[in-house]
Amino acid sequence: MDVDKTQPRIEPRRDADWEQFKDVLVQLYWEEDKELPEVMEMMAATHNFHATERQYKFRLNDKWKLEKNVNRAKMPVISQIRTRRRETENKETEFSLRGRPIPAEKIDRWEKRYGADHNRDPSPDGGTAGTSTGH
Repeated sequence: MDVDKTQPRIEPRRDADWEQFKDVLVQLYWEEDKELPEVMEMMAATHNFHATERQYKFRLNDKWKLEKNVNRAKMPVISQIRTRRRETENKETEFSLRGRPIPAEKIDRWEKRYGADHNRDPSPDGGTAGTSTGH
């Protein structure tokens, strides 16, 4: 995993600097679900690509919409839908956000941390994360 010493150091400043590595970054961060520090380390080691954490977050989350975390506004709705389906239909529900499943453990952790607010109805469109399917 060593960098080729003849490869120039890349410190991305323009969109084009990022675009040439977009496929690699998407593969590592999104498809392989690697943590950002690991992606940064791998990119530096294999491609001599050096960017700050802030630059990575801006590019991955804001520009390319590869945000892994669930928005705080969506989690109460997800929690409420899950609870309602458990109580009224005796069904478990799987949720996804931007094509990625939201693990039940993540919803459980949110409910434990912030409490489950089930007093309001979710919006008709779900205002949620994407798909929900019953099992």
